[in-house]
Amino acid sequence: MTRFAALVILTALLPGCVSTPTTRAPAPVASVAPPDNILWARKDGRRMATDPELYQQGTIDKEYCAQEASVSGQLDFPAFAKCMDRSGYVQMKAQG
Repeated sequence: MTRFAALVILTALLPGCVSTPTTRAPAPVASVAPPDNILWARKDGRRMATDPELYQQGTIDKEYCAQEASVSGQLDFPAFAKCMDRSGYVQMKAQG
């Protein structure tokens, strides 16, 4: 057998030996809904309710953290709370 013929045969057989990479689905994240009575306050003590700029920034921060902490459209509340903490907010329980 010539070298050319051997090369042709090996070339035809090798693709079957190569494993194709498989993609793994992300591990499921337990979705935990936020409690109904949770409020977010700024760690620096400034009130968002009386300052339109702070209120707008709080809304933007909440949206960002919700996106970051969502998997398949479901919110992972512990991850959301960690993001809010990193963004300068503390969670508080609403009274009533």
